[in-house]
Amino acid sequence: MKKYTCLFLLVLCTFNVSAVHVNHRGLGQVLLVPYYTVNNDLNTLVSVTNPTETSKAIKINIREGLNGHAVLSYNVYLNAYDTWTFALIPSTSSVAGFAGQDSALQISSDSSCSPFLVKSGQEFLPFELIGDPFDLGPQN
Repeated sequence: MKKYTCLFLLVLCTFNVSAVHVNHRGLGQVLLVPYYTVNNDLNTLVSVTNPTETSKAIKINIREGLNGHAVLSYNVYLNAYDTWTFALIPSTSSVAGFAGQDSALQISSDSSCSPFLVKSGQEFLPFELIGDPFDLGPQN
């Protein structure tokens, strides 16, 4: 069995499988923040910069770590050379059915256009998490 495992790993390492490509000038189309946390009263700070003279529409998707369910998703429109900044901070949910449970809040004082986002404090929305026993679930 050990021989086949090593062979499998060797075969796996020979393929160039990449979901994200960075072009030859070092510019990419996707920013992946591999981990965020608000555990132990930690904050996660994020900034996204448009380094071009062309306006950009970007999509922000924040997913929980266990199953990758979306907890917050929105659009931001950046002007030329503009930067979007936000922080994820610990919070307590006030969403009906989840009230009082540990959650996170996104805050931003950035003036970039982000329609329908509550910049002063947007709660994570746990609606895709229902039915997963390890995630934020409805209170009994």
